[in-house]
Amino acid sequence: MKPPKTPPGNQVFPDPNSIFGPYLPEGTYSVKVTHGTETATAEIHVVADPRGKHSAADRAEQFKAVVDAYHLVEHIAYVVDAAKDLSAQAADRAGKLGPDDPLRKAMQSLRDSISATQQKLAASHEGGYSGEIELREKILEVYGGINGYAGKPTESQVAQLAALHKELDGLEGDFHSYSEKAMTSANPALDKKKLPALKLLGEEEWRKKEAEKSGGGMSVEGDFVGDLRQVFSFLHVR
Repeated sequence: MKPPKTPPGNQVFPDPNSIFGPYLPEGTYSVKVTHGTETATAEIHVVADPRGKHSAADRAEQFKAVVDAYHLVEHIAYVVDAAKDLSAQAADRAGKLGPDDPLRKAMQSLRDSISATQQKLAASHEGGYSGEIELREKILEVYGGINGYAGKPTESQVAQLAALHKELDGLEGDFHSYSEKAMTSANPALDKKKLPALKLLGEEEWRKKEAEKSGGGMSVEGDFVGDLRQVFSFLHVR
């Protein structure tokens, strides 16, 4: 699978835990490659490495956990982008209002709330690697740990994953709550001033935009539906 979409951090170089996607489990995959108007299809049979020491059950547990972590990485990327997008909208509207307009102050208040959430979502101190650890960094560490070992994840990793899900759900819930309250209050006033309403970026819309950025690629049908952009690099199962 392709590497997960990760939220931006303050590192100069990419986080090493975000470079690789999960290894595909053994199975039969149908690969379709499209170039212009030409399409080619083929089947790929992925088998377990006979030298591997991990049982099929352990590998299945690993894949289940790493895909869960993978989706969590991508979900926090969505939340970070949604917060950034709404903050940019508020800044745009504020810039078109007078300095003493109460609506301008409401836009700044919303941006302040978003900024506080963003600081909890990902390390934000400038100057390269700062050692700052926020939710983004915690999630990537657990994802990398599970993805880097072909056997069954530890009880600690499973517990950490559950706790990180809960923490992200809480931050996302707070973000949606104060954002929806602010939009309900501000949008009628923005409309009266002939300014566009604030709109929260939905996850489905975000995924479509990300897919357009990536420009497509291989598609797979089989035991697992996913992007096989890296399949030829990772055909072996550890």
